[in-house]
Amino acid sequence: MDAATFSESATVDVSAREVSFRKARFDGPATVHVRYANVDLTEARLAQPMMVASTQAVLSRSDSVDTAPEALLAFGRYEKTASILSLRAVP
Repeated sequence: MDAATFSESATVDVSAREVSFRKARFDGPATVHVRYANVDLTEARLAQPMMVASTQAVLSRSDSVDTAPEALLAFGRYEKTASILSLRAVP
């Protein structure tokens, strides 16, 4: 989701190994629920508060595109908890 523009409030639910919002712009408040993912917010622009939260719940796949099976995400070193990799240059 690098360089994406979220012009209104946004809620993102994602199960992944990594998710990147490098140079993304959030004009409204944002909530990101992540399972397993390392989150990169390098140079993201936040006009409103943003919450990044780890979730243990299996996220719904009803609106998913190009999803990976849960077993692939859980394999090996990947924890269910989220980690923020970078907030560099976030004003």
